[in-house]
Amino acid sequence: MGQSRKRRSIITVKNMKKAVLLWAAAALFTWGMLVITEDGFARAGRGQSYRSRSSSSSSSRSYKSSSSYRSSSSRSYSSSDRYRSSGSSYGRYFSDTSKNEKESSTNWGLVILVLAGFIIGGYYLKRYLERKGLLNGETLVQQPEPLVPFPVEEAIAKIRETDPDFSLETFLSRAGEIFRRLQAAWSDGDMAPVRNYLSQGVYNRYRIQLEIMRDIEGVKNLMSDVNISWSGLAGLNDGGAYQTLHVMISASARDITLPVTAGVEEVKRALGSASLSHFSEVYSFTRKRGVRTDAGKDWLKGQCPNCGFVPDNFSQVNKCPSCGSIYNSGEYDWVLSEITQREEWNSDSSSGVPGLEELAAVNLAMNRQVVEDRASYLFWRWIQARVRGSGAPLGRDASKNFLDEQAPKTKEYLAETAVGSVDLGKIWLEDQLARAEVLVLWSASEGRGREPLHREHALMLSMPAGMENKFGLGDHGCVNCGAPLPESDAVNCAYCGAALPTVNDDWLLDELEERG
Repeated sequence: MGQSRKRRSIITVKNMKKAVLLWAAAALFTWGMLVITEDGFARAGRGQSYRSRSSSSSSSRSYKSSSSYRSSSSRSYSSSDRYRSSGSSYGRYFSDTSKNEKESSTNWGLVILVLAGFIIGGYYLKRYLERKGLLNGETLVQQPEPLVPFPVEEAIAKIRETDPDFSLETFLSRAGEIFRRLQAAWSDGDMAPVRNYLSQGVYNRYRIQLEIMRDIEGVKNLMSDVNISWSGLAGLNDGGAYQTLHVMISASARDITLPVTAGVEEVKRALGSASLSHFSEVYSFTRKRGVRTDAGKDWLKGQCPNCGFVPDNFSQVNKCPSCGSIYNSGEYDWVLSEITQREEWNSDSSSGVPGLEELAAVNLAMNRQVVEDRASYLFWRWIQARVRGSGAPLGRDASKNFLDEQAPKTKEYLAETAVGSVDLGKIWLEDQLARAEVLVLWSASEGRGREPLHREHALMLSMPAGMENKFGLGDHGCVNCGAPLPESDAVNCAYCGAALPTVNDDWLLDELEERG
C-alpha cells in the first residue's frame, strides 16, 4: 500500500472508446435495417429530403465524443430519424433495380446485423467480466505464474499433521477479507481497526507511514474499487516454533494521492477519473506450531481467538478482558506478519541463519519471524524519531546506550520512505544476552522534490536470553488491558490507569550502523 507499493499500470478503456464502440454498433445495426427494409421505406414514402451531409455530421459528433455511453448512444439513435426520413430517396433508387439486387442487398443487411450483434455482445461480455473482477482495463487477468514451483497439496498435508481441521478455502477467504480491511483502513488514514490482525511490525509500518505522509508530505493516499482477481498459496515456512503461510494476491484498484486538505467532492472526482491499476503481493501469515483451527471462533467478527469472548472494544485493545490472551500474538490464530511485492519475494528467506534453530528451541522470542518483525517495528520507530526530532518514540524499545548516543535530537525531512527487505543475518549468545543483527534495505527522499535514495542499515538488537515475551508477534500494550502504549514517558495507562513498563520485555534496539 501507499509508498511501499509498486504497481504495474493497466490500460483502461475510457468512456470515449465505449462511446465509439456503441456508436459503431448502432450505426451498423441501423444500416443493416435500412438495407433489409429499404423496399418497405420506398412504399411508405416517408420524408421528402435526404440530408446525407447533415446525417454524416451528426454521426461524426457521436464518434468523437468522450462522454458516457448513455449520452453517446442517445445521439446515435436520435440520428436514426434522419436515416428513416431519407428512405424515400433510397426507395426511388432501388425501385428501378432488379429483384436479384434486392436479394443481394438483403443478404448484406443480415451480415451487417450479425456483425453489429457481435460488437454489442462483446461490449456487454466485457462489462460482465469487469464486474466479476476478471478483466482490468483491456487486460484479462490470468492466474499469475508462481515465482517458484510450489507443492500446495504437500503444504496442506504438513499443516494438517498438527491441525487436521485446516481448510485452505477458509484460510484464503479470511486472508482476502484481511486484505480488503487493510486497504480500507489505509484509505481512511487509521490503522486501529485492523491492529489485532497484524503483527507489530506491519501495524506500525503503515501507521507511521500515514503519519509521515500527513504531517511531513501533506498528502493522503486513497483507494477505491478494490477487487481481488486471484489468490493462492505461494509458500510455507515450517521451521522453528512458528509456521508461516505465504499467500499471493492479485488485485486491482483505483489509487490516488491528494493534498490532505482535499474535500469530499475533489476526492470523488479524482477517484472517478483514475485508471484501474493491477498489482500482485505476497501476504505472509504466521501462527505458532501446533495451534488447531476452531471454526467456532472467528476474530474477524470480533471474537477472542482463544476463548471466543466478544469485547465491546475489540479494535481498541489487543488483550482479551476475559482470558487475558493477546489477540495478535500468533499463539492462537494466523497473524499477518509481512507484505512483500511479488517481484521482491524470496521463498528461501527463512533459512540459513547459524545457531537460530537451537536458540529458538529455548526461547520463542528468538524465532526468525519474531526477530525480523520486531526489527521492522524498531526501524519504523527510528524513522518516526528522526522525523519528530526526538528519541521519545523509542523510549520503551531501545537500550539506554542507544538513547544516549544515537537517538535523534533534531527534526529531519524524510518522505516516500519504503522498505525493501528486513533480513536476520546472525544471532548469538553473549554474557547471558541474546544478540541479533538484522539488515534493513530501504529508501527515502531527504528533501522536497528530491529523488529517494537507497540506504542500508544494520540494526543490533539485544535481550536477556531467558526473557519471556508475552506479546509474541503482537504490538506491545498495557499489560493489564492491552491498550496501545502512549508515545510519551507516561507511567500510567490512559484506559485503565495501570502502571506502564518503562522498558518493554522484548528485543531492544542497542546500536544502529549504516552499511553500503
